Amino acid sequence: MAVVRVSADGRYLEADAGALEAFDMTVAELRDRAIGDFAGPHAHVARAVWRHFAAKNASVPTGEATIHRLDGSTVRVRYTAVESESTDVFRLDFDVLGSADGPPVADRLEVVLDAWREAEREQEPDSDVVDGLRTLHRHGLDRRLESDARRDK
Repeated sequence: MAVVRVSADGRYLEADAGALEAFDMTVAELRDRAIGDFAGPHAHVARAVWRHFAAKNASVPTGEATIHRLDGSTVRVRYTAVESESTDVFRLDFDVLGSADGPPVADRLEVVLDAWREAEREQEPDSDVVDGLRTLHRHGLDRRLESDARRDK
């Protein structure tokens, strides 16, 4: 298991040895980064989802994501806990799954759907947060459909 702490505004604050190995950098280098900086083509989703949940000081849904390292390599991880430790600091626990790539996928789609609906009620329908939550939900549905198709073969 690896642990990283992130501020409510998305800046990386601390990381244990496992997290630093996954990101392939030092703690000083990591502190210059923020949520989304390692999400590759899914950076907008990571930032939007983070803004929504951090603004409410709420636990972010667990699931899988890909760390896009600065050297171009990728590491697939499973976030097992993403919880608020205070109004300003969140703890993210994750396990490294391998070197695969793929979009972020939440474990509990109903949490993402509820957040998406809430964001639509509170903001303009074309906002970044609404788009990010909608995209995260779509990735989860795509994963379920793929899984169901493999099972039915």
